[in-house]
Amino acid sequence: MVLSNRLTSLGVSPHRKLADFVYQLKLKGVRVISFAAGQPGVPPYEGAVKALAEALEKDPYKVSSYGPSAGLPALREAIAEDIRDAGGPDLAPEDVTVVSGGLDGLQLVLSALTDPGDRVVVPEPAYGMYEYVSKFLRLKVEVCPQPSENGFQPDAECVAESLRNGAKAVIIASPDNPTGRVADRGVLKAIAEAAQESGAYLIYDEAYRYIYYEGSHYYLARDYPEVVIGVGSFSKDLAIPGFRLGFVYGPKEVITGVRRLKGILGICASVPAQYAAATGLRDPGFKDYLRRVLDIYRSRRDAAYNALKKYLPEVGAYLPKAAMYIFADFRPYLEKLGVDDVKFAFDLAEKKHVVMVPGQAFGALGKGFMRVTFVTQDEATIEEGIKQIAEYLREAGAL
Repeated sequence: MVLSNRLTSLGVSPHRKLADFVYQLKLKGVRVISFAAGQPGVPPYEGAVKALAEALEKDPYKVSSYGPSAGLPALREAIAEDIRDAGGPDLAPEDVTVVSGGLDGLQLVLSALTDPGDRVVVPEPAYGMYEYVSKFLRLKVEVCPQPSENGFQPDAECVAESLRNGAKAVIIASPDNPTGRVADRGVLKAIAEAAQESGAYLIYDEAYRYIYYEGSHYYLARDYPEVVIGVGSFSKDLAIPGFRLGFVYGPKEVITGVRRLKGILGICASVPAQYAAATGLRDPGFKDYLRRVLDIYRSRRDAAYNALKKYLPEVGAYLPKAAMYIFADFRPYLEKLGVDDVKFAFDLAEKKHVVMVPGQAFGALGKGFMRVTFVTQDEATIEEGIKQIAEYLREAGAL
């Protein structure tokens, strides 16, 4: 049997290869300090868990049955209310479709908007799945820089030029994975206006809309409702990544298309997860939970940043205002070692059992950087792991 070109042309992400390598280490009983997993470091919001348990106990048949492709009405109402109360656009439940996580939402949106051969713009470094999903759909990806020396802000003129030249959409995350940067409002508005003038769309990844240490989220669709498509997730704020639940909102024709495709390709999002999220969003304790979680994450962020500065003084580290990551510039050390970020990541995992994701997993413009996820370890473990990285470099003669 010959596999499809659609599959084989994608290749394998270094992130996935590294994850498999680390899994094998753990099977051998090796203690691994991982800064790699892009998921919350705390248990789910207890109100959401309790709501699911109560719903299952009360009516297990109903909770385990198929739901509408659009999503449960109670959840769509809760999402619309939550976005409106947080300063976003005034949505109706009909403007929202529930999907199986942010990545599912992205694939459905791109499928609804584009045809094979169309072009999409991605500022890099960027979440690696943007490129993989685009390529799977046979789209041409145009890359614009968001360089570290500019705080990882997207190059608005580069994006605007691509849109003027016929690109169908641009995908932007704010807050961002892997850099943790918050996109400047002026930059976002310039790109949205370019999309509006060009008849294109701005796909706005809002997975980290509640994970802020400074400031608060800007809902771009409030000012540009005709061109902005919001893609959200409950993986980070309710801390339920394994539930695979998210949502999409935006212009009516796009959301109608996404809803049709969801019914064809996946029938509906997880109904049990929807019961959890519908109650969780409206629960008065949810905001208190977020405050507690952000205090924990902020402390871990500061511990990681300070340890990088203390033990690895030549690393360039940007202190993120949001999200869960520090995208650290290891190029000074990699040049001394004579290796790239991918080889460094595997060698470090093998010899010191410390794991970071190489920057090339986030596009060619991430080369030489390492993504450090700081939310999944306590402060003592964070410092221990970074000291182990310093020890590795010292033993290799690079520190």
